[in-house]
Amino acid sequence: MNNNLDELVQQMGSSDNQTALKAIARLREEKWLFDGSLRGMNFDGANLEGADLRSADLRECSFISVNFHRANLLWARLEGANLTGADLSGAGVYYKVPMAGVGGVRIDETTTAPDGEPCPAHDTGGQAQHAQEFYYRFCRKSRSQWRSDDPASPAFRGKKPS
Repeated sequence: MNNNLDELVQQMGSSDNQTALKAIARLREEKWLFDGSLRGMNFDGANLEGADLRSADLRECSFISVNFHRANLLWARLEGANLTGADLSGAGVYYKVPMAGVGGVRIDETTTAPDGEPCPAHDTGGQAQHAQEFYYRFCRKSRSQWRSDDPASPAFRGKKPS
């Protein structure tokens, strides 16, 4: 793996929010956020509050006890990700099921859904019923709920300045 990529992955996994957000911005610039370079990485305990992870390829990553509060995960690929204990309250999450898979996403009763409620424990395991439950629990509710105050965000709640 590239030394710069290694360093940015380590920084993205930081419990310091500013360090993690700067690393994500650099990963986006280098296109590593989208090309599968992060697949299977461990970000346990990271503070990704407010992170812009839209369209990121985060397949098979470990996000145990990660703070995703108000993060933008729209169209992020999370197949096989471990979200046990993660706080997704206020996060923007959207999938077009079954186009983008959610198979194997692990959540449990310590995972906080975008609506702020705890999740039931299960592994979606790639089964259609569980994938649909994940979709309705995470994606459908959060899509209409999460909005940004940042005019540059695609989820901006107001009218964009002319």
